[in-house]
Amino acid sequence: MQPNTRSIPNPADQISGTSGRRFIVLFTITILIFWASLWVGFRFWKSGYDQKAQVGRETARHIRKLVEARPAGVSVAVWEDTVDHTEAMLIAVTGSNLLNLEQIQALTVEIDERVATAIREPNQGPSLLKGLWDELAKRAGPVANIYGRPKLVEAANGK
Repeated sequence: MQPNTRSIPNPADQISGTSGRRFIVLFTITILIFWASLWVGFRFWKSGYDQKAQVGRETARHIRKLVEARPAGVSVAVWEDTVDHTEAMLIAVTGSNLLNLEQIQALTVEIDERVATAIREPNQGPSLLKGLWDELAKRAGPVANIYGRPKLVEAANGK
């Protein structure tokens, strides 16, 4: 006769198997909740950033009016290049997320004032642009000079 070979199940083995599955399920749910929170937070930040970047691009377009106010003695190509560089700088500064929405709107007003002055007195255009570049370099740091300043702005005496 053979001895009884039936084994008695160990309750500890059953508990550890169940809790292991439970741990994996809870861990997976935790990871998914964390990932979803990050995704929602990023989408929220991105929508605010996109809105500010759009306002910044619209602000940069205001400088285009300066093309009509070319100073005497400056060629059309040089003046348009200077205005293009300034517009690109404005897009870079406003798109860098260094300025909040109110600061971008204040910058729009400041640009409009400078453009109106340059249209009245075209020969002050280069010095007005130099002042704008200098002020934005103080506010935004090296982002304002990422494309390099145009030679006409560098040569302006700042009067």
